[in-house]
Amino acid sequence: MNHKSYLPADSRAPVDEVLPGAQLTLLGLQHVLVMYAGVVTAPLVIGGALGLARQEIAFLISAALFVAGLVSLIQTVGFRGFGIKLPVMMGVSFTGVGPMLAIGANPDLGLNGIYGSMLVAGLIGIFISPLMGRMLRFFPPVVMGTEILMVGLSLMTVSANWAAGGIGNPEYGALRYIGIAFMVLLFILLVVKYARGLVANMAVLMGIIFGLALSVFSGDRRR
Repeated sequence: MNHKSYLPADSRAPVDEVLPGAQLTLLGLQHVLVMYAGVVTAPLVIGGALGLARQEIAFLISAALFVAGLVSLIQTVGFRGFGIKLPVMMGVSFTGVGPMLAIGANPDLGLNGIYGSMLVAGLIGIFISPLMGRMLRFFPPVVMGTEILMVGLSLMTVSANWAAGGIGNPEYGALRYIGIAFMVLLFILLVVKYARGLVANMAVLMGIIFGLALSVFSGDRRR
């Protein structure tokens, strides 16, 4: 049955609703900022763990941003056989950070080994993607929820390091950093809990602004 067949003639399904320009701008900005933080974090973690030079880390960040933007356009616009034709922002997955660190730590492989493994993994993903739709029945909500929970738990060490000031920071673990991170988390939770409508949907963006204001007020303008 067509998903619009039971709707009044002058209504739209929620997925097809177009928000006013101001709301689209704010929510889009939040989406970009959240994506940007994730895309930048992964190269920083990998580069720091492998002891790469700043120029090499900057190259990894630039490459990650370029690929994320390119894939976002492919997903949004859609081409024959590629793209879901929905306004989504593609980012970086942290599930491959562990294997990439293991590959990069091998002196016989290094960064070239990481690049090669990513290309091969991408090709495998393209070839098996048509099968994923047929396998959805094997992934009920309890399985998907568990997988998302495990990914979140695996990322807690990254979040904890950033909340403590970042690896390599001479003041790593300072109460000022931990206090700001805790207040930002509490602020976002309160917004999600008590706000409504657009304000609730902008909780992450408001948390970023709130954390920036706290950092400036505390005198820490480096982060």
